[in-house]
Amino acid sequence: METLNKYNIYFHGEKGALMVLLFLCLIIGLSSPFFFNFTNIITILEQTTFIAIGAIGMTFVIISGGIDLSAGAILGGTSFFVLNLHANYGLNIYLTFLFGLLLGIFLGFLNGYLIAKFRLQSFIVTLCMMISIRGMIPLIGDGSIYSFSDKFIFLTKGTILSIPFSLFLLLVVILFAHIILNHTKIGRFIYAIGNNEKAASLYGISNKKYKIYAYIMSGFSAALAGLVLASRLNAVTTTTGRGYELDVIAAVVLGGTRLSGGEGGVVGSLIGALIIGVVHNGLNLLMVNSFVQQIIIGFVILITVIFDSIRLND
Repeated sequence: METLNKYNIYFHGEKGALMVLLFLCLIIGLSSPFFFNFTNIITILEQTTFIAIGAIGMTFVIISGGIDLSAGAILGGTSFFVLNLHANYGLNIYLTFLFGLLLGIFLGFLNGYLIAKFRLQSFIVTLCMMISIRGMIPLIGDGSIYSFSDKFIFLTKGTILSIPFSLFLLLVVILFAHIILNHTKIGRFIYAIGNNEKAASLYGISNKKYKIYAYIMSGFSAALAGLVLASRLNAVTTTTGRGYELDVIAAVVLGGTRLSGGEGGVVGSLIGALIIGVVHNGLNLLMVNSFVQQIIIGFVILITVIFDSIRLND
């Protein structure tokens, strides 16, 4: 009991995720002289940005007690659709950006509405959304889309004081989401629904309304992440975003958000995304096979979930 209590204090939530991140940085830094190089650190942050943005939206959904398996499809579908208009039909870059975000918001709203209105399982609804979007993407175009405008490329290639612009964008999204979750009625009610949906309903909280808000945030974040990723790669394909939802969910779990809902935060999800980025980067520096990397990350997530389960059942 005493050991578990110590775990609760030192290894729980954002604090625990931060300790894991620092430990990994120390171990990898001692193993590779290139890890703490400024350029490498910036590379890790750049590579992690689109996962972190998506994880922020997913945090809202998981805190509310749901899951969003369509995040990767929304990322790929929205970016492929609007960038097809931008690259092939000359759509203004600002309208491209706006349409992409609005499309993500609409798809998130549709997920939330179906789940809340008809009391459907989020797993089933978002899985169907994922399959549907993946089926529609090839109807828009084949292969890949590239040759974007310089203004769009600036989203990730541009720098301010030698720091990528995308990192400032990530910071803005984190602050916005943190304020919503921790300092507004929307956030308080999303936590309440995740903790006990029936009790929240008896308290007078509109479960349907606030569940929809959570999925809107997830759709918005996935669409924004898709635009950031397309800008970084200077291309988007029909397969962009496949498996992305798993990385995002993993980041949220590693960041200390409880899968059953009611507990967590966006700062922890950012740390969870950085853990994934650091592990990938460190294993690449150590020339570890990419398939082995997946196995290692899978075990890290499993151990995290086991510790969380022990804590909750204590």
